[in-house]
Amino acid sequence: MDKGRVSFIVVNWNGRETIEECLDSLLAQTYQNREIIFVDNHSLDGSLKLVRDRYSLNQLISLDQNLGYAEANNIGLAQAKGEYIALVNNDAVLDPRWLEKAVDVFDQDKDQIVGSVATKIINYHKRDIIDTAGVEFLGFGAGWDYKGLPVDSEEVNSRKEVFGAVATACLYRKNVLERIGLFDPRYFIYFEDTELAFKLRLFGYRCLYEPEAVCFHYGGVKQDKDSRFFLDYGRRNIEFLFVKNYQGRLFSKYALSHYLYEGVLFVFFLFSGRGIPFLKAKIQFLKNLGYLLRERKKLKQALKVSGRYKDAQQIERYFFRSTRRGLSDKVRKALRVYKAYMNLS
Repeated sequence: MDKGRVSFIVVNWNGRETIEECLDSLLAQTYQNREIIFVDNHSLDGSLKLVRDRYSLNQLISLDQNLGYAEANNIGLAQAKGEYIALVNNDAVLDPRWLEKAVDVFDQDKDQIVGSVATKIINYHKRDIIDTAGVEFLGFGAGWDYKGLPVDSEEVNSRKEVFGAVATACLYRKNVLERIGLFDPRYFIYFEDTELAFKLRLFGYRCLYEPEAVCFHYGGVKQDKDSRFFLDYGRRNIEFLFVKNYQGRLFSKYALSHYLYEGVLFVFFLFSGRGIPFLKAKIQFLKNLGYLLRERKKLKQALKVSGRYKDAQQIERYFFRSTRRGLSDKVRKALRVYKAYMNLS
């Protein structure tokens, strides 16, 4: 491991529209002690050839099938030599000082209790609007990421502790990831970074948000256009996270509110014509239940060995305290999506 070095991991799947701007922004960073590991998830749009022809990167890994965002990042991590790991989406464009500002958070953390750094991610097309500014976690099993707030909002313009980092553009300590693991490959895509944030908390690590580390995000130009894609994996994976990570009394305390919330979501998807896909996602969760219970047990044992199991049962102190605001934000967003879907807006 090279001290002070940062290993960028960029996972690409059909990212021809944005990949050049992404890689150019990595190469333009003021913090130069870094390597770039590019993992291509069997792209079919010519983006792999474009990168091969135009860039001289430290490592270029071409997969013969799409293994998903989670596993592709794991493959990149196995090759990383840096002390820190920077995950950057192929549709993210970094400000030149992004890495310098993010690394500075770790440099000031003399006790090394900060395991990850969340950064200020701005909508690429509407640069007065926040895309994400770290993830806050609501106790009933949902995330809130400050999406839609003005970039000059007080909430997103000071360094502070948040629940976790959004993998669109974030920084981790490599030795922490080696200790707790990176992403569960069964997630494929969506909520894998939220589960990692949860595990970091369970093992006692903090996440700090650095507003001066700025990124511009196109916003899922491939996946998010297909709401069915998000529905299939998103509503399945939130159950993965809940079963595996809600250790001790947390599960019994929040199970009712979690499943009430999922019930409300089912009604929403039912009336928007997507009730069957929602149920299919939950069926896929049930098919993986045996695996999840085994992973839950492994995590519990690891926490006991590290002496963190007692704290794991008290992790709710890190849940987002403004639950009412987070929930109301989600309700407003759901109504906007519903209106658009029904062609009422």
